[in-house]
Amino acid sequence: MMMQRKYVIYFTIVIVISGLCCALAAMVAGIGNRFGWWDFHTGIRFLKWAAYGEALAIPASMWMIAHRAPPIHDITTDTENPPKFVAIVKLRKDASNPVEYGGQQVAKLQRMAYPDIGPLIIDDSPARAFELAFETAQKMGWEIANADTDNGLIEATATTFWFGFKDDVAIRITAQEHGSRIDVRSVSRVGISDIGTNAKRIRTFVKLLKNIQSSHF
Repeated sequence: MMMQRKYVIYFTIVIVISGLCCALAAMVAGIGNRFGWWDFHTGIRFLKWAAYGEALAIPASMWMIAHRAPPIHDITTDTENPPKFVAIVKLRKDASNPVEYGGQQVAKLQRMAYPDIGPLIIDDSPARAFELAFETAQKMGWEIANADTDNGLIEATATTFWFGFKDDVAIRITAQEHGSRIDVRSVSRVGISDIGTNAKRIRTFVKLLKNIQSSHF
């Protein structure tokens, strides 16, 4: 474990230095041409080297994120009673990951890696909370598969930008004594680890919903 951490630290240092060198090369490319240190063609070559370096840095950074993320792909604000999928189930027939929650082992790994992930409690009624959740899901660019107002359930599919992976989201709204509780679950269809994508998605959803809620006052 110590050796793995040491390699991650070394790799991080290499990526940071490489990124700084690429940024410096891109900046110097124009400055050198402006002050006559080299001709236009040399400046273009500097830009190409910088671009190549950045292109290598992207997958390297993704590898580092994957190395730090836990080997789970199912993140939820309620690990005791995760929102269930209904309409989405048929869309996941060819998925390698099941819709059934992995239990306490997954919950433990999630709590260790993402202790901030939890339910959202708001003052609005369940009907209003449903409207806010639905609007937020739309603004997130998700493909809505189910909007069940009677059971307070919204199901949607999110497509990742880089690889185009399909991840599914279930949003559950339940009544509270003085408002509503909103729980979110985001599950990848493939892959053992989601490299933090589902947790990030839930955080973004919660933040956006709060912003939408406050803007309506």
